[in-house]
Amino acid sequence: RHQTEAAAITCIKLCKIATYINLTDSSNVVFALVQSIITDLKFLLFNSVKPFSRGQNYICQDVDLMIDCFVSLFRINPHNNEALKTCLNPVSPSTYHFVLVSSLYRIITQPRLPWWPQIDIVYNKSSELRSMFTDTLNKVTQGCISHTPLRMIQ
Repeated sequence: RHQTEAAAITCIKLCKIATYINLTDSSNVVFALVQSIITDLKFLLFNSVKPFSRGQNYICQDVDLMIDCFVSLFRINPHNNEALKTCLNPVSPSTYHFVLVSSLYRIITQPRLPWWPQIDIVYNKSSELRSMFTDTLNKVTQGCISHTPLRMIQ
């Protein structure tokens, strides 16, 4: 278990590094490494059947890792949106919804490199995002979510 967690952290950092290499330099060895791990990484972090967690003591760090991974995956391959589908799924854990919103916010606000994709790729998901926001707001205001990541915001 500890080796899997360490490998996941390393792979997320590798994906993040890959986003800072111009996509036209796709012969770079980092891209080859990322392509070989990306499917396993998505399955580990964005599996709504068995959500990624290293335990109660690591909730904030796990969410930060998932955000880094989501942003990196979007920048590497914006049209392969399996993680987006998982995070938008109404039955997915609320942590995924928080990761999605935080990731999109980072994508929008962080100064862009010329080869990073624009956020407009996600515009076709606006109605699903709106539904997710409404549902989450209703759950939070009704007290149905007792340990939502929204409660971590200070």
